[in-house]
Amino acid sequence: MEESKTHERIDFSTAEEFLQALSPAHSLWSSGPFEYIFRGHGDENWSLIPSAFRSNANFLVPNFVIGVQKDNDTQRRAELRVLNEFFRLADQQGLPIPEDTILMRKLWYSIFSPETMPRSLLKTGVFGDYHVQRWPPPELWSLIGLAQHHGLPTRFLDWSRNPLVAAYFASKDAVEKTTLIPDQTKPPETLGVWVCSSTILDSENITPEPEVALVTVPSAWNANLHAQQGLFTLYIPRAMDNDAPVDTKSFDRVIFDLKPIGMTDYLVSLQGPRMRLLTLPVNQSIRLLDLLSKSGVSAATLFPGFGGVAQAVREKHIRTRL
Repeated sequence: MEESKTHERIDFSTAEEFLQALSPAHSLWSSGPFEYIFRGHGDENWSLIPSAFRSNANFLVPNFVIGVQKDNDTQRRAELRVLNEFFRLADQQGLPIPEDTILMRKLWYSIFSPETMPRSLLKTGVFGDYHVQRWPPPELWSLIGLAQHHGLPTRFLDWSRNPLVAAYFASKDAVEKTTLIPDQTKPPETLGVWVCSSTILDSENITPEPEVALVTVPSAWNANLHAQQGLFTLYIPRAMDNDAPVDTKSFDRVIFDLKPIGMTDYLVSLQGPRMRLLTLPVNQSIRLLDLLSKSGVSAATLFPGFGGVAQAVREKHIRTRL
């Protein structure tokens, strides 16, 4: 066991030990009525950085560069442009849009909405005394969650309430990068499952302007999200200078820097580390994938439909190499 500045790291050597540690009966999770969320990485060295803040972020619209934009205002408009296009095309296909109202369409999805304009333009008063909202506002979170879950760049991070789901994605990614794509210059050596306390996230809800939100979105029409018990985290800096560079610090640093107030500070302190990273050698990833399948967690269960079944068939072929 090793502790860093932002999280506690726990190393395991076998898939059996790793899977046992993710059981709710394990001593790591049995102290008190605390809840956790989980995220799997095929390479433990991957940072907890949202897709919109990565060097390969592609906003798929003109006038925006690949990767993080030059300042907060340009970044906001790039993310909003992607979201607008996602809304427009989904609406054209007759798909249900969460929290869709006439007022929402006027404020957020019109090309003439003040929110689509640079903040510097709003300061000139061309839109009157317009109140600028924090980005992104709660009324857009459900749509952002859908866009994130379908591969578009957002400032959301995917998590699951089920640790086995996180372990599946970690092992699947590790297998793909070491077995199916063997031409990498430096393949990963260790996979990881990140664990974050829900208590520290819930404690932010009592503040007037929380810096971190635990976001759930409707899963009634999203079978994958439902099957994966998915949810998201969102970091919203309280002070965001429009002309300043984008704050892209990793989520473990965000959680480490939070300062709960009052009784919540005491409750958070009872549970131990706010975040943990459980690691496993990548050479155990196929074994882990096999154990997870025998536990009922596979592509077939996490991606309902024929696509998930086909992926499960491919994974079974990989597992037979053991």
